[in-house]
Amino acid sequence: MKLNIHPYKIVALVISYIIFFGVILYVSIHNDLKTYQLQLKIFYDASLSNCEISNVVERPFPGGRGTYKLFTTGCNIDYYPISPEPYSETTVNLFSKGTIVNKQPKSTSISIARNGLFERLNFRNFEDEDSRPFTLKVIAIALLIYTIIVLISPNSSFEKWGS
Repeated sequence: MKLNIHPYKIVALVISYIIFFGVILYVSIHNDLKTYQLQLKIFYDASLSNCEISNVVERPFPGGRGTYKLFTTGCNIDYYPISPEPYSETTVNLFSKGTIVNKQPKSTSISIARNGLFERLNFRNFEDEDSRPFTLKVIAIALLIYTIIVLISPNSSFEKWGS
């Protein structure tokens, strides 16, 4: 059985592949969460021992999705994102000036003490804050579906292009 593919089908596939691969390249290079990931990585690597929060600031979240807060301590000059897992406004409000923070390096777990209350929280992992792999999977699936649709469509539907 000979597979007869109309030349315009091949043209449609090539043009579509160029567009899809351009989108894949853009998604691979463009990372809205890069700054946020870097802040989480710095937090992950940090060691905090009885450090008192000296300042809390609010920054816009990448991609225009609201705001998030960062804190710094008297122990160092780095700002760390307040990103507990699961996220709740009540938990975020525990981080205020004067709160004592303890954290081991290479850990997402943090202990805080404020007004005699002790809380143990888990923060988001910087490795989980990248939506690009999911987006690339969706694009690949869409490209596969498009290819199948073009290949099974009748050649007569592409003959109209040449006239």
